[in-house]
Amino acid sequence: MPIDKPSAPSPTVTAFRVSLPAFLAGPLYGQAGGLVGAASLNPNPALPTLADVTAPDGTLEHDPQQLFVLGLQDIQAGKTLAAATEAGWRFFAGNAPGKVVVGYASLRPPNTAWKLTNVTVGPGVFSSLQQSHGLNALPQVKDNLYDLRFLKIPGINVEAFWLFSRSDAPALLVPSPAGADQLQEPLANQPIYTEPDFLNIVQTLTAKRIDYPPQYGS
Repeated sequence: MPIDKPSAPSPTVTAFRVSLPAFLAGPLYGQAGGLVGAASLNPNPALPTLADVTAPDGTLEHDPQQLFVLGLQDIQAGKTLAAATEAGWRFFAGNAPGKVVVGYASLRPPNTAWKLTNVTVGPGVFSSLQQSHGLNALPQVKDNLYDLRFLKIPGINVEAFWLFSRSDAPALLVPSPAGADQLQEPLANQPIYTEPDFLNIVQTLTAKRIDYPPQYGS
């Protein structure tokens, strides 16, 4: 069955559309207003232009994915993915290698307004977009209905496409990036994991991370 890809609320789309041009104007993102962070997966990034990431019909955003965050304390406590909290939406703009970005829109206090809080560029973004387009071809998804979500686990550098099951079947997780590009070796051995198998791995990674001396970062 095709994976259901929910539509993003209009305020999140507006936040992305309004702020992305300022980011792409670069080079220091000084006019980006509420932009909290910018990340590049290239040591010397060449920002795509607004024209590069604009579709022929004039639209910017595509492939919206709701973002969820699972904390290390919840993982340490043995909680399931049900403990993950909604953290905003992410959108892609552009489709070609070197001409694609992904931006994250989140609610920012004190006015609880939606803002573009992070934009990432680089070859890893294109790979992530290709991964998302290939999810329906995975043989594990053909017999059940899933909603597409995107999961981040801060502190252990884990991100994954979360295929949220609408049936009794377990949720499925597709680590991103995949294979040799995966930052956590235990998640690089196969393209897709059931929720129990995924949680077993991240619980081990979390335990190791929590045991780090305080002066070490993630």
